[in-house]
Amino acid sequence: MTADHDRRAAGDPRTPPQQLADIATRRRDLHAVIMRNPAAYPRLRQWIASVNPAALSSPGTQPRPADSPRRPEPRRAPQMPPYARQPSPAPVSRPVQPGPYPPPAAAAGYPAPPPRRRRGCWFAGCGCLGVAGFVIALALVVSGLGGAISAGGSRPTAAPAITTTPLPPPAPSPTPTADPEADALAEQLAAFAAERDAYYALYGAIDGNPVAALVARPNDFRFLEQQAADPLLTSTDAASLVQQAVQQRQNLQQRIDAAAARRNNDSGTIAEDIVDNAGNGFIDIRWDAGDVCPITDNGEWRTLGCVNGDDLLTVHLMPGDQFANEWSLRMITVHELAHVYQGADVYRYEDYVGETDRLLSEGYFEGSREKMADCYALDYYGGWSLWYDNSYVGYGYVCGDGERQAIRDWFAALTSPLPRG
Repeated sequence: MTADHDRRAAGDPRTPPQQLADIATRRRDLHAVIMRNPAAYPRLRQWIASVNPAALSSPGTQPRPADSPRRPEPRRAPQMPPYARQPSPAPVSRPVQPGPYPPPAAAAGYPAPPPRRRRGCWFAGCGCLGVAGFVIALALVVSGLGGAISAGGSRPTAAPAITTTPLPPPAPSPTPTADPEADALAEQLAAFAAERDAYYALYGAIDGNPVAALVARPNDFRFLEQQAADPLLTSTDAASLVQQAVQQRQNLQQRIDAAAARRNNDSGTIAEDIVDNAGNGFIDIRWDAGDVCPITDNGEWRTLGCVNGDDLLTVHLMPGDQFANEWSLRMITVHELAHVYQGADVYRYEDYVGETDRLLSEGYFEGSREKMADCYALDYYGGWSLWYDNSYVGYGYVCGDGERQAIRDWFAALTSPLPRG
């Protein structure tokens, strides 16, 4: 089962009334749960009854006692939380509007990168064959890497038009208590809830992008949510959590703004066009592989690109004139993009063990991330050879139909919205 923070809050008698109103605005499926919550104020109940009469017919819609125990939610690998009610007006790949949110439009296919060359033949990859390739594989193992197959490099499509629903009446102002600490804690938790909703609104706007989890780093925010749920939390602790939530939300906003400015293929090159389309601007490309990549150039093999483990959202390539031909440039670019996807895959899970690791542990691609990236590039272009026009790229492994289907399925999971509670 998926951890659903809204569902948990909707049934918790300790949830502030205004937070219940926010949940009711965006989660029609939780109306019946809210109706059973003794913290739901009368005008909110009336509003739910007016916009969703079916919620009244659900079993047990009368509020339960405030001290009744809550049934724990079973959990599995984390899923992306639902959209928040009012996203920030940041330039993003798809608009987010108030009201009930439909699933994001299906993302277009995304590419991956390649390897190197042989005697008089070009070779490239994330690192180098032998020592360099091994170094890069180790650098990337921390994040896990996951490639994917796509038929083309078009940008994600816009979300369909959204039909809005009238907002519920505002919650009554909380009544001050005789306990100043309790009042201060409630105020900080309300501020945290507002930052949480703003963060998830931004995250929801890029849902469906294959690097969304790598951009948003949701595990970091989930850690804050776990701390905020601590029954021993103090108002001082909560104020610190609010500051951290603000920082994470601002960081995500900055990444979204940077992606909007980056997706224009300023260099006018084939490689940048591939990369911009692959991540809709969230993946950067730099022509500095000679400075940042572990280089092998022994007369037979030469490294022409890499993705470093400390910056998984940047593809590093040699200048274009270092490639034997356009085919080798395309293959190497897509091969390196596969490593970016492998890194994004691992950030989707709380234990940082992604589908890439599962496939490799089951023996796919001979257990090699580099050969998996080769397979991604081959299937991306529909090729069956790592040799073309006197140039050779890759790690010498041509995957078969079964492995290509495994990569397609894996990439489809990266580009599909994560299921919600």
